[in-house]
Amino acid sequence: MGFYETCFPSISALIPHRPALVQVVTLAGVAFSVALICGLALSYVIYRWAQAEEKQQLAWLYENVKLPVLGEEEEGPEEEGQEESTHLLPENERELDKFIQSVIRSQRRKHIEKKRLSKEQMLVKEVKIKDSVHDARLGSP
Repeated sequence: MGFYETCFPSISALIPHRPALVQVVTLAGVAFSVALICGLALSYVIYRWAQAEEKQQLAWLYENVKLPVLGEEEEGPEEEGQEESTHLLPENERELDKFIQSVIRSQRRKHIEKKRLSKEQMLVKEVKIKDSVHDARLGSP
């Protein structure tokens, strides 16, 4: 009795008169299983690399997005930016569009908040100046 008959008695029982065939089928099954596991691991690694690259592209896009609505001068189209935008996958366009819209909204909020704070500071300065002028007029009769 060989190794395969002891490890796989059900397979050996199915094909008792061809022990070599049992060995071939067993080895093919093991090889297929190993190849399947390696393929799954490799596809997962590639998937994670693609996600990391997409995150890098989104971070780069977040840092370099220009908003002409905010009064900034719009520069000419950048060759490099257009090249990178062509590398985005079509199935991620919706996600990217949502991300860009959220970036635009957050930058608009920051810009509006900055304007509001500067207006408040100007108002405070004006009030201080008016108060000091008023106090000077009251104190110098």
